Amino acid sequence: MLTVNELALLEAIRDSGSLSRAAVKLGRAPSSVSHAARHLEVRFGALLFDRRRYRLQLTPAGQLLADEAARLMLDVSRLTQRVKQVASGWEDRLHIVSDEILEFELMSPLIQAFDRLDSGVTLRFTHEVLGGSCPRSRWAPRLPASAARSSRHVKVW
Repeated sequence: MLTVNELALLEAIRDSGSLSRAAVKLGRAPSSVSHAARHLEVRFGALLFDRRRYRLQLTPAGQLLADEAARLMLDVSRLTQRVKQVASGWEDRLHIVSDEILEFELMSPLIQAFDRLDSGVTLRFTHEVLGGSCPRSRWAPRLPASAARSSRHVKVW
């Protein structure tokens, strides 16, 4: 298993092409970055860095690991952001239920604006026709059985 520090190390080496520049980027001593890079090679049992040239090159195995490390770093960053959002009151998911009265096209600009927030909140839409939107909502009021059988229309807001 790779640590976040190792993921950052791989990303810094790939981006800078040099152990010393990666060390500066990470705020670490060059010797510790070199040692950590060798430790990764030993742990994976593969040559990850080609040190024969002036500019450090990734081997194919190193490139694979660095690409996946970059993806994982992005995932870690997104997860950290999402946890902070949920802890501050954001919902993880938003389920929107509409019925035939509301034209879905009217919601499109709102959905696009929400999407631009890049919040990570999962939107789920349900459009009800003749089934009623209230029963689909988890916040739907609980009506007595007699009200459900009543011939008059009950509006709940």
